[in-house]
Amino acid sequence: MSLVLCLLALSPMLSAEVYTWTDEHGQVHFGDKPREGAEAVTTIQDSDANTTAALQGRQEKLRRLLQSYEIDRREKTQERTAQAEERREQALRCAEIRKELEYTASGVFYRDSDDPRNPEIIDQGEVDAYRAELRGAEKKFCGR
Repeated sequence: MSLVLCLLALSPMLSAEVYTWTDEHGQVHFGDKPREGAEAVTTIQDSDANTTAALQGRQEKLRRLLQSYEIDRREKTQERTAQAEERREQALRCAEIRKELEYTASGVFYRDSDDPRNPEIIDQGEVDAYRAELRGAEKKFCGR
């Protein structure tokens, strides 16, 4: 709205008097202020129809530009939000992997069996393979 008011305030400037004169060297000059020895005065006036159409065209162009900026701003905000969520999920996954690595570093591991009083012992090779898998995941999610 303020743009419209500014453009309307400037509309009187769209009509102007142009003064022409020739200096002592024969050079023709043009200016917006009368000078001594001015030979001719010409009035240039822009029609209201052209002024209104131009104003409306500029307003429409400005509206489209502002709309484009708003869309870009929303897209960038969504992108930053998605990146932050991805980093948060990656940090959680990293913490889970490190906790599991600590757990696998201690003790003997058992697997449930049909007989709860006689669990199956997991052999060290299987534990080492699982730890190697965890170290790979740690590199991927924790950057190490």
